[in-house]
Amino acid sequence: DPAKLAERNISLAELRNELEAQQSRLSDLGWHVGEAPLANPAKMDYRPAAGFGVEERGVAYFVPWALARTVGEWNFYKHEASPGVVLGENFYMTEEYIRRNQYYFLPRNDLFVSEPVSSDDYGFGPLENWIEGALSFDGTRVAVLSHTEMIKDITYPSQGTAPEIEFDGSKRETLDMAANNFILEMIFRTDAGHTGGTLVSKIGSSAGYELSVGLDGAPEFTIRSNSSDFSLNASARVNDGQWHHVLVEVDRASGVISFYVGGRIAGRGQIANIGQGSSLANTGDFVVGKDLVGAVDFLRVCRSTLAESRTTIDELYAWQFDGPFLRDIAGRAPASGRSRGAGALQP
Repeated sequence: DPAKLAERNISLAELRNELEAQQSRLSDLGWHVGEAPLANPAKMDYRPAAGFGVEERGVAYFVPWALARTVGEWNFYKHEASPGVVLGENFYMTEEYIRRNQYYFLPRNDLFVSEPVSSDDYGFGPLENWIEGALSFDGTRVAVLSHTEMIKDITYPSQGTAPEIEFDGSKRETLDMAANNFILEMIFRTDAGHTGGTLVSKIGSSAGYELSVGLDGAPEFTIRSNSSDFSLNASARVNDGQWHHVLVEVDRASGVISFYVGGRIAGRGQIANIGQGSSLANTGDFVVGKDLVGAVDFLRVCRSTLAESRTTIDELYAWQFDGPFLRDIAGRAPASGRSRGAGALQP
């Protein structure tokens, strides 16, 4: 509010400079106009008035379609102050959520990016235009969440008459899968012709899972249990330098793995040599981008299937790539090739 800033003798420019000095994730405060920016609100015309410069100044802000039991979610937003950290953004209310005013004691699922890394290694992806939200991988860089961090114990200090609580971290539902159903969802690109890069993995010598770019350029998914592997390849290539949405659904109850690429089924197979109750649990770290040459915009891991989330791939894909965040409140999209305008209604 410019009036409140004026009361404190702070200008928009000064506030913006302070945000920049603090290396805030975003310091753009918009622009100040001297009169009402709406066409004729008294007559219920709430379109932006001409000449206020709102054309193409709106932003796309990505909100993924909700899935059940999300244990990992990352948007890879750039942060000048800590480019080596990709903030974990999942929320799944499990039993370790004990006292609501002490949730900050829970371990975060932050990914730590190997050195060297700087803010220059982030760029714009296809999902959002308000911030650079895609991390580049050069074949040597990885982003890691350690197994130790996932299962570490939690201490809730005493508070008033409430006693201290110790929570056994080994009970947490994490990115380490046992015999449960799960989903891996990723939006990424590789350099044209790149093969062999690992997109995401949590795998040890005897158990685990891994999603990679196969030698044919198509996604390849492997699960391992009791030192036995089962691998399945998708039918669609993703190593063409373009952005791709890939979702892998592992239904352990039925023994079926399904690939979806660009919102369409791209492979399905019955697990052959790993039993329904065989665990994938291991002590390996969760690793993103090993040997990958490309970039990652979004990653999500859920301990559920689409059916358990009461949704479908069609519903998820329509929301995420043709959803209301791309339109104004009247449902109108901007002209082809243009960004939407600022405000609730297109100018």
